[in-house]
Amino acid sequence: MKSTRKVIYSSLILFLFIFSCTTIDDGITRDKFSPIGKWKLIAFSNTPEVNWIEVEDGYEFNLLPNYTFESEKYESCPTGHFELINKTIHFDYDCTILGEFENAEGKILDSYYFDELDLVLTPKYGDCQNICFYKFERIEGIEEE
Repeated sequence: MKSTRKVIYSSLILFLFIFSCTTIDDGITRDKFSPIGKWKLIAFSNTPEVNWIEVEDGYEFNLLPNYTFESEKYESCPTGHFELINKTIHFDYDCTILGEFENAEGKILDSYYFDELDLVLTPKYGDCQNICFYKFERIEGIEEE
C-alpha cells in the first residue's frame, strides 16, 4: 500500500513538473523566464499595461549570464554588471557619470515584470519612479557565456 502511494505521488509530481515547463510561442520555457537575454525597447506608458505608446527606434540592452551587461541607454557608458534581487535589476555601470540616477550604492534600479513574453521595466529613480513603464521585446534567445 505504501509503495503504491509513493508511485502515485511521484507520478503526480512528475506530471506537474513537466506541464509547468511548457514551451511558449518562441521556444522559451517558463522555467527560463528571466531578464537574461537581449532586449529592445518597443513601447512606453505612464500606467501599467494600458495605453502603450510604440517606440520606432528603441535602445537595446543585453543581460549576459555572467551578470555583465551591454546597453545603448547611455551612449557614453555602455557596459557594467548587474544583480537580480526581488524582481529588481540593479545596474552597476562601469562609469561614474550617472550620479543623479544612482542609489546610495552607486547602482541604477529598475523593477521588472513580464507582460506575456515582453519584459517591462519601471525605474526606481528620478521623476519616473513607479509611474513610467518601458516595454522590451526579446530580440535574441538567451546568450551563452
